[in-house]
Amino acid sequence: MNINSNKPAPIAPHEFAAAVDEVRACLLFLKQMGCSDAMIPGRTFEIMDRMESTPGPPGFSDPSMRRVCARCSLFPLNCRPVFGAGPDNCRVMFVGGIPEPEDEESGIPFSGSAGELLTRIIGAMKLDRDSVYITHLLKCRPKGGQVFDRMAGLFCRAHLDAQIKRIKPKIIIALGEYPAQVIFGTSEPIARLRGRFQDLRGIPVMTTHDPAHLIENPSAKRAVWDDLKQVMARLTLS
Repeated sequence: MNINSNKPAPIAPHEFAAAVDEVRACLLFLKQMGCSDAMIPGRTFEIMDRMESTPGPPGFSDPSMRRVCARCSLFPLNCRPVFGAGPDNCRVMFVGGIPEPEDEESGIPFSGSAGELLTRIIGAMKLDRDSVYITHLLKCRPKGGQVFDRMAGLFCRAHLDAQIKRIKPKIIIALGEYPAQVIFGTSEPIARLRGRFQDLRGIPVMTTHDPAHLIENPSAKRAVWDDLKQVMARLTLS
């Protein structure tokens, strides 16, 4: 007898977020009807007040963003989205391609070996990882880590645009060919994209190789350093 035959299916992030929305709406109704903290134990109302006063980053909890995600081929795959990490109103924003398995586990972008290298790169720029914002273009990792549906990047672009609007970085660094191509709506290869600033609604964007590429191709580190020296020079003027 298979005791796991009735095991429930995993809960997808969008399903969990929808349930949270319903619970939140119910609690708001109870609050409006006069329920107090004494009637609903714990820190429920305190947390709700913080949610109202300090909205978090857009994601599956945002109904408008969830509608965008619902059109994406990655949406029904029970992905574990990784939205980003770092402070708002920071000077530098790094945008990678897709989350790695380690990122899915931790919920933090660039958590694995590529992330360790990125941390060293940030330090070499005389910056601290906690002072920059790090995200990926795709918020969900495709199966096998391969992007077969190019439309996924266009849907996730809505998340990235919302992050840029909220964070207001002085400079964006696109890590790799894929995020740069989606950001600028081009099919040009990394060889033509990297090494020069391009404008994104008034924000300078520098494209360079991503850390995973550097791990496999250490000889590319010199080119990346040349790119980042341009970023550092621009930061000293801002």
